Amino acid sequence: MLQFKHLLLPLVGLTSIAFANATLAASHEEHRQHASHVHGEAHLDLIQDGPNLHIEITSPAANIMGFEHPPANEDDHRTLKQALHRLEDGKQMFRFSEAANCNLDEAKVTSPWAEHEEEHDGEHKEEHHEEHAHKHDEQSEHKEKKHADITAAYHFVCTNTEALQQMTVMIFKEFPATHELHVQFVTSKGQGGIELTSAQPTLSF
Repeated sequence: MLQFKHLLLPLVGLTSIAFANATLAASHEEHRQHASHVHGEAHLDLIQDGPNLHIEITSPAANIMGFEHPPANEDDHRTLKQALHRLEDGKQMFRFSEAANCNLDEAKVTSPWAEHEEEHDGEHKEEHHEEHAHKHDEQSEHKEKKHADITAAYHFVCTNTEALQQMTVMIFKEFPATHELHVQFVTSKGQGGIELTSAQPTLSF
C-alpha cells in the first residue's frame, strides 16, 4: 500500500523526516482543531525531497462521488469505480512546470469501501445479486449520515527540480464539487500553506 508518510522513510534523511513529519503533523492538528469534514473542501500535503515529490490529497467522498454512503446499487458502484480511477490518474490530476520533467512513479487511492468493492467485484452468481443489493440498501440507510473520506497518495520523480516553479492541481476540473483545497507544503525552497480554488488552482514554489 502506498502511504504518504511511509514513502518518506527510505527516501529522506532522519533530519528531513523529523522536520517534514513535524510540520505536517502540526498542519493536520490545526485542521482537526479548526476545520471539520466540510463538503466542498479538501486538503493536500506535499513534500519534496530532491527529485521526489510526495503528494497526498484527503477529501470528503461527497466531493469525489457525490455521496458518502456505501454503494447501494450498480450505478453507485460504477460511479465509485470511475471516480477513483480518475483520482488515481496523477498525470491528469497535476500539471508541473514542463521543464522540470516530473513523471508519476506510483499512485494509490483508498476509500472506506475497499473491501466492499472487492466483494462486489468477486460476485459472479446472479442469484445472490438481489440479496446483496438489499444488504447494501440497508447499509446505505444506516450509514448515510456517516462522514467518509477518500485519500490519494502520489509519488512523482522530477529530473530537473531547479526548473520546478509551479504545480497546478486539476481536482477542481476533474471533481467540480471541490471548491477549496487547503495546501501545506515542504520543499527545498521552504515551507508554507495556501488555499487553492478553481479560480486559482496553481501553487508556486
